Amino acid sequence: MKPGRLGSSPWLTVPLSLAAVGAFALAQPVLDLLGRNPEFFIARGFTAIDVILFPALLLIVPALLSFPVLALRWIGPRTAGIGHAIVIGALFSLFVANAWVALFGSDTSTLVFGATVAGAGILFGCVFLAFPVVQTGTVYAAWAVPIFAAWFLFMTPSGDVAMARSGDLPEAGEIQNPVPIVLLVFDEFPVATLIDSQGNLLGDLFPNLAELAGDGVWYRNAVGVRQQTEEALPSILSGIGADEGSIPISSDHPLNLFTLFSDAYDIAAVETVTDLCPDFACSNSSRRIAPWLERWTGLGVDLAVVYGHLTTPREVSGDLPPINQTWGNFTTGESSEFDIIDRFLANVDDDRRLEVDRLLDTFHFNGGEPALRFGHFLYPHHPWEVTADGHRTGAGSSPGGEGMGWTKDRWLVGQGYQRHILQTQYADTVVGSVMDRLREEGVYDEALVMVVADHGITIGPGVENQRLITEDTIGTIAAVPMFVKYPSGQAGVEPGTIDDVRAETVDILPTIGDVTKTSVPWTMEGISLLDPERAGRTESVMVGREGPVSFGVGGEEKLVAATLKESWFPGGNPWSLSPPGWEEWMDRPVSDANSTEDKEDVMVSIRQQDLLDDVPPDSDLLPVFISGGVTLDREATGQEILVASVDGVVRAATRVFEPDGRSARYEVMIPPELLHPGDNDVMVWLAEGDPSDPAFVR
Repeated sequence: MKPGRLGSSPWLTVPLSLAAVGAFALAQPVLDLLGRNPEFFIARGFTAIDVILFPALLLIVPALLSFPVLALRWIGPRTAGIGHAIVIGALFSLFVANAWVALFGSDTSTLVFGATVAGAGILFGCVFLAFPVVQTGTVYAAWAVPIFAAWFLFMTPSGDVAMARSGDLPEAGEIQNPVPIVLLVFDEFPVATLIDSQGNLLGDLFPNLAELAGDGVWYRNAVGVRQQTEEALPSILSGIGADEGSIPISSDHPLNLFTLFSDAYDIAAVETVTDLCPDFACSNSSRRIAPWLERWTGLGVDLAVVYGHLTTPREVSGDLPPINQTWGNFTTGESSEFDIIDRFLANVDDDRRLEVDRLLDTFHFNGGEPALRFGHFLYPHHPWEVTADGHRTGAGSSPGGEGMGWTKDRWLVGQGYQRHILQTQYADTVVGSVMDRLREEGVYDEALVMVVADHGITIGPGVENQRLITEDTIGTIAAVPMFVKYPSGQAGVEPGTIDDVRAETVDILPTIGDVTKTSVPWTMEGISLLDPERAGRTESVMVGREGPVSFGVGGEEKLVAATLKESWFPGGNPWSLSPPGWEEWMDRPVSDANSTEDKEDVMVSIRQQDLLDDVPPDSDLLPVFISGGVTLDREATGQEILVASVDGVVRAATRVFEPDGRSARYEVMIPPELLHPGDNDVMVWLAEGDPSDPAFVR
């Protein structure tokens, strides 16, 4: 067929052919990826209608390219035909790019990859232009559009989110002791963060958890049973280890805490990334449903980044925003997973602190039905961005992060750990807020208050995957906090008890049933924390993405993890982080140095200088995170030391990274209590010489 004839073909062939090739090139890879990962839609707060619309919109996008192609017919059939072939060829090149990455991986020369992909697109465009049978076949291939849409909606886990129906509900037995229940689940929270190397709770850093432990029982040897949040939360709420690949929605897990108590309790829940409390059970909406525009805002950017990782060699995808480190199996190569929580927070512009307020707003106990309050909070889950009192720090991702894990550079990893500890202190603050509200309502003593985490995180030099459970990460991934304050005088356990018998997160629901004297009408894997049979456990199992990991019940692993933490933070204090030898300079006047001077060829910049010069009185952002660059009078080695002073006193020290010629970068944190509204005298100095007799220059 000649170009003129192609440009004169029935107009409907243009959108049909573009939709067909686009379905294979654009829609199918994305639908396949997201079809296997319903968490993407759950975390965005997508409704069933949103999920149904998603494949329709994705599949129709390529057809929109027909408008400029058809517009070329105003110029002439030949031009329109060539334009049609060019667009078809470009879409086909994307199909080849995706196929290449899927079949051969992304470790390919960009030049070879680009030449192959471009060549394939040009060749197909020419074939399409020259052979009518190819044009006809492409039009008929448009049947792929409804097939892909139907497959996504009816044959994938994500489709189940849209098509889900109510599951079989339990018939609860009589509740003989209907006490108020408060269950808080934190995320990515290893117990090693709370303890010293001997297993003692760091009460000075985490006073509210220490108070809760004093009023109840600290199950110091507690572990989670599932590595992934989407399986860990249903396991906690059902007492049954969730199957891998199950969807964290009520229709997939109808036997849970909410449905069990739905007839007898006033239930209010806050679920950040799951949807396990059905509407008939929760008096509130457990998930905040954002307006339509907010739910869809940023989706195109997300999909573009994901698609970039699916269709480009590593030399290119390495420069794209990372899509790694938790939930979902969004694999685009050996080490790339989509971080559903980070994406949700970054692109929906959500403020995780508001979820805490949303739960506290439900704390009204008026003497009617007994109350059940549940909150799952994404703390201390990264991004690590707040102080103990909840102020934003402005800190971004840790420079020690490397793919899904951590670099071998101990100093950079330690800087990430510092931010994690600060955000864990905010989780402690949340616990304190809940305890205060319960006291205000006059129900603290009679309430069953439970605090637990779904899983932990590994922070250490050279760790390949910070969220993967292995024999080496039991103490950081499996070992989690678990605190229970029982109703006063009812449990037969002395307040302030430290229980070192193995406890598991599947024990939460059996314990609630035990305390409320409720018969749970399904078989659970967990054992009540008050049941002596719990002492008969000889091993525990946590199931992760790479299968189950079995381990003993002694619990020594968390002590190993805490010992590593103490190598950065003596006494556990996050502000004790310092490059070796420079800890002696903390809280000393800058004037104690051998000399302090402005050096002509040295410059230290502070990116946050304007904010430090004028901190608003009611600022939510406190510039405790200081970053910038340093220019030296010599080649940078990456070992240069900087000290940060506030009002002329050294308050923190750091080491540069990413040396480039005479320049390097740095990041450092300063204690928030040192800052005040208005102008703050914060300086960063290059420390030259030995810590025993340095010179500070800038």
